[in-house]
Amino acid sequence: MKKNVLLMILVTFWVQGISQSIVDSNKLWSNLIFQAIYGNISTESIRFTGDTIINLQSYKKVVRSLDETQSNWYYYGYIREDGNKRVYYRMNATEPERLLYDLGLALNDSILAYGLTSFFDSVFLESETYHITTIDSIMIGNAYHKQLHLSIRSNTSFIEVERWVDSMGSMSGMLHNMMGLGYDGFTLLCFKEDDILKYHNPSYTTCYLVSSVDPLSNTNDMIKIYPNPVSDVSTLTVNGINERKELYINFYNPLGQIIYTKYFIREFQIYKNEMPAGIYFYNISSKSGNLACGKIIIN
Repeated sequence: MKKNVLLMILVTFWVQGISQSIVDSNKLWSNLIFQAIYGNISTESIRFTGDTIINLQSYKKVVRSLDETQSNWYYYGYIREDGNKRVYYRMNATEPERLLYDLGLALNDSILAYGLTSFFDSVFLESETYHITTIDSIMIGNAYHKQLHLSIRSNTSFIEVERWVDSMGSMSGMLHNMMGLGYDGFTLLCFKEDDILKYHNPSYTTCYLVSSVDPLSNTNDMIKIYPNPVSDVSTLTVNGINERKELYINFYNPLGQIIYTKYFIREFQIYKNEMPAGIYFYNISSKSGNLACGKIIIN
């Protein structure tokens, strides 16, 4: 009973209007990037600067930095927010704008939203249909903010893959959302407002991370996982190598943490009950180095 009363108080608190604009020049995000093919981890910083007009709409300019001291910034598109808490982004002035977030959604609503993603050296916008399966609140700084839990439909069930927070944006990082298979992964490391740290991802001790391994070639034809998504049991096969060569695979969650490791020769079975439902990255290696990376879905 006490928990229900507390939840009602919190819900009333953020519904009554502590929500603020996401598109604000006083805010800064640091996002972790997990490159699915190379296996690298890097960090980007995102903030918004001066106003501009495109097709009679007012936008903020998006700028991005890749160095730890944030000494060098370069333009990275345009962003705007309307009066209904919908946030739109465009990569340049000639392409159409796309919906990034809608914080005005209600429970059981569905929405087609876009996120900026990458693969190899290409950057593009990718869409996904999300379903609002839970609404609650989260402490950001010293105040509670509305939080939407977004899921994707897999057969007859839903898998939660994303969270949007009022005034802050996606837990996958500003400009990003959780996308489908085959692309790089993103997660929010830190969020600052007026140079004050308001959110720090508890899985990491710093707001800037970087690592690297030897670049991998395009290995789409080398690795076969069938079926993918994994609904019961699937077989992963590595083609084009010595059949007696020992390999090992690491599975990572979207935060870049290793959650499962297995040694095998050429192929093995992935069982649904070995990992919780969700989207995972994998990295396959041998004694001579990295072979391939990719993503799978566990239903």
